[in-house]
Amino acid sequence: MSKDLDSTCTSGADAAFGELDLVDLNVVLHRADGEEKDACGGDGVYAIPNYGSLVYCGLEGWMQPLRSIAETNDLGHALCAHLREGTWAMDYILNRLVK
Repeated sequence: MSKDLDSTCTSGADAAFGELDLVDLNVVLHRADGEEKDACGGDGVYAIPNYGSLVYCGLEGWMQPLRSIAETNDLGHALCAHLREGTWAMDYILNRLVK
């Protein structure tokens, strides 16, 4: 990753996450399927059509397919197709954090 892109991606991170404690960071970044369902009655991990379920409910769950897409420049990946079809993925992220 170039320094400019890396700086852009991390800009504002301190302001966004600076006041979160470790439990909050776990919710935002990792939280497993069972934890999510137990803690807030959430829907659990997100399932991408033609791909499968993510490993985590949090943002890190999205990173595994995104890393693969970035490494191979695979814009035909199931996640890319899903993102082109609508805002369901972003709605999922927003709705689970609101809970």
